[in-house]
Amino acid sequence: MPTLYLSASRSGVAAALIKHGGDRAAELEVLTFTVTAQRIADLRDVAAMRRLGVDPKDAAGDWQRETAETGTARSWRVRRALERIGATGLIDPSCKAPGLWHLALFEWNVEGAPTVQLATP
Repeated sequence: MPTLYLSASRSGVAAALIKHGGDRAAELEVLTFTVTAQRIADLRDVAAMRRLGVDPKDAAGDWQRETAETGTARSWRVRRALERIGATGLIDPSCKAPGLWHLALFEWNVEGAPTVQLATP
C-alpha cells in the first residue's frame, strides 16, 4: 500500500530506522518537509481510536511478517478503517522510543490529500 512515512524529529528518524532497518541504501540523508494536512487520525488517543473501532496496537504489528504469513497485515486493516471515515493519514506513536511519533500519509500531493513539499534548507 503506497504510504509516505515521515518522522516528526531526527530522533524519530533514528527510532524508525531501528524497526524498519531492512534493506536500504548505504548512504542515508535526512530531509525536512513542510506538510499541510487535515483529517489525520491520532493513534496516540487510544480512547478515540477505540470509539472508531480501531485498536492502535494493530497498527504496531510487524506488517512484513504478517503479510508474508497471511497475505495481509493488521495495520492495513487499521488504515482501511480510517480511510472509510475520511482520514488522510495517521499519527503513529514510535514503538522504539516512547514519546516520539511519525506521520503516515495515505495519499499526498493530489487533490483532496495532504500536501508535502521539501523545505528549503
